[in-house]
Parts: sequence; C-alpha cells; structure tokens
Amino acid sequence: MLREWEALEAKNLVWLQAEDEHTTLATQGEQTFVKQAHDRSGSGHSATMHGRMPAYRYDAINGHPCFEFDGASVLKTAPFAQALPQPLTIMVVARARGDTTIFDA
Repeated sequence: MLREWEALEAKNLVWLQAEDEHTTLATQGEQTFVKQAHDRSGSGHSATMHGRMPAYRYDAINGHPCFEFDGASVLKTAPFAQALPQPLTIMVVARARGDTTIFDA
C-alpha cells in the first residue's frame, strides 16, 4: 500500500495560509476581514473575497491566526488554465461546527 503513495508526484497547486505577511486584510469597525489570501504554492492562485469576506482571527488556533467562514463568506481563486489532474487530493485544516460544508463545487 505504501508503494502507491510513494509513486505519487506531489504538486501543490494552491496553498492559502492565514499566517502570511501577504494576506490583505480590511478592518470594518472592530472586525478584521480577509480581502485576499496569497497563494504560497508559487502557482499564482491567490484567492480573493467573493461576496462576503471571511473574518480574520489573530490567535484562534494555538496562538496562530485563521480564516473564519460563516457560511456566506467565500475566498475564490481565478479559474485554472487547465483542468486539474485527477485523481485530486484536497487537504484542509479546519474545525467545523454543526452542519458545515467545507467544500462546495
């Protein structure tokens, strides 16, 4: 079974991380929101707010910042130039509460 994983060629196409000096934030009142999240993969797929901005929490997870989505807030990348190779693995570090959709095609 391990041989199958070793044969995979890992290619990170998008890496969004709250703890990034290039994340663009906006302050509205006492709230801080994410306008753009820089793509750390080097692939140039930065995500911008689409509709409502997600909240930015400075020390939410063990002292590290996070993006907080409320079900209406979205960060969206531009369309990829080519279809993504299949099969595709998506990794997310998240804490979901209640009936939460992590991904929506």
